[in-house]
Amino acid sequence: LGLLTRSPAEERAEAAADTAEWRELFVRLGLMGADASEEAEIQAVHRYLLRTPARMIGVWLPDGVGDRRPQNLPGTWDQYPNWRLPVADARGRPVTLEQLTESPRLRALIDALRH
Repeated sequence: LGLLTRSPAEERAEAAADTAEWRELFVRLGLMGADASEEAEIQAVHRYLLRTPARMIGVWLPDGVGDRRPQNLPGTWDQYPNWRLPVADARGRPVTLEQLTESPRLRALIDALRH
């Protein structure tokens, strides 16, 4: 998309370092195990948010079914479909509203927020 100010390798390295710091924090706080799955990591993020003074937090619905595609990339208009992406599962298959509401992954995430 031509939006990077550094090389892709530098951007990936910084993102990986940032992610590693968050993972270490979540493990140290007992929010997840060191070998946690992606689903467990997402639950840990939300459980961490529950510890903050935030009065409201939200759940990004694609996290509830494993959709890893970025949504709403700032600075893109024609370069990326942004708001036209349907929610999809981890394999990229579109998910219906019925499938979303029945998703075990979404239910587990909601349960993590209730405890």
